[in-house]
Amino acid sequence: LNINETRPEKTIEMRGNSYRLNLTVETKNTQGFLINLLKNGDEKSVISYDISTQKLSFDRTKSGIVDFNKKFPSIETMHVEPENGIIKLDIFVDNSIIEIFANEGKTVLTDLVFPTKSKGIIEISLKK
Repeated sequence: LNINETRPEKTIEMRGNSYRLNLTVETKNTQGFLINLLKNGDEKSVISYDISTQKLSFDRTKSGIVDFNKKFPSIETMHVEPENGIIKLDIFVDNSIIEIFANEGKTVLTDLVFPTKSKGIIEISLKK
């Protein structure tokens, strides 16, 4: 899936909570991007990227069951530099495990989530 100026938003209906998402984002003329995974009502796991800081963040504070430990609802970050104005993401979602491989595995983030719902949607949008 390619996200750019001519295609700045995309919503994908999912049949379950296990999938792989390959995403190429053109970073010119944008401030970053936002990806809602496993979104169902108020529940979602959020990947965001900020061009100015080159930080990719994963926010699981509203990902489902988060109240079993005060440290669980967290936001993790990693540094990701665009390569030739592009960021490539390979995202694996397997019910409770989310793995994010940026730029063909140069940086990787793995985290747990505990969604209470299935069949969440994916929402992708560029920040203007």
